Amino acid sequence: MKKLVLCITVLFCVVVSVHAEDLTTKDGTVYKDVKFFTINPDGIDISYKKGDETFLTHVYFVDMSKKLQNKFHYSPKRATLYRQQLKKIHEAAIIRHAKFVKQQKAKNAKRVALESQIEAGAINVVLKIYASKSDGVVAYASTMHPSVTTGHLGKIFVYGMSGMSGGEASSVLYPTGTTRYGYTCYAATLDQAVALVK
Repeated sequence: MKKLVLCITVLFCVVVSVHAEDLTTKDGTVYKDVKFFTINPDGIDISYKKGDETFLTHVYFVDMSKKLQNKFHYSPKRATLYRQQLKKIHEAAIIRHAKFVKQQKAKNAKRVALESQIEAGAINVVLKIYASKSDGVVAYASTMHPSVTTGHLGKIFVYGMSGMSGGEASSVLYPTGTTRYGYTCYAATLDQAVALVK
């Protein structure tokens, strides 16, 4: 189908530029100082003057005089074929766009659901950095108010965080459901957690 459209474009789309003249259509519309540009099987793109301004429009051959139709070798058969091909291209484009929009909506809905799930598991912790890695830190983590028996998470890996060994920080961390360097992995931001979960 693409080859057919290409053939139609090559055979029937011609660019011309002639001296300005007036053009009157069958219904009496007058275009002043017309210059003809792209010729398609069903009509011509023109520029015309209205006062001091220049406008562009497409005038169909069926609206032109026989003289102009003959001048530009108008063929009703070619015009019909051309319009049919344009309609198919337009319909295919609409289908592709609708499919793309649907996929984006589904993708966004999945992301929103995943973000909600991760946020629900977020923890507020105090960290003591044990070791720095290229993509984060290994740290000893505990909740903000640990007791002797609860609130101590032990060593975890925090993706996207930086710091020197022995340093301390408090942070909200997001679970990733993964491990790194043998430790349960958390992310410093929600976006990082989503990326790691995916």
